[in-house]
Amino acid sequence: DYVSKINVEEELKKRSAISFVENLPRIPYLIMHGGADTIISPAQSINMAEKFKELNYNHKLVILENGDHYLKNYRKEVDELRKEWYGKYLK
Repeated sequence: DYVSKINVEEELKKRSAISFVENLPRIPYLIMHGGADTIISPAQSINMAEKFKELNYNHKLVILENGDHYLKNYRKEVDELRKEWYGKYLK
């Protein structure tokens, strides 16, 4: 079957934004991630922020310590961060 014929790791790498970050538009990026995310490791966002820093992209990384994947317990903080970010960069 098709799934057994593909290299899953290779496919995931091709689809990961960090693999083509140089092709992303040079706009300010706000990255928010839950520190307790069990679906996607916070290391993914940390790695992306490090790549942005290396390439001198304007960005901000916020790890919400006990946040889950959906940041359910941080709605107020997420809304405030977005509002501040949009106010600064969307004029």
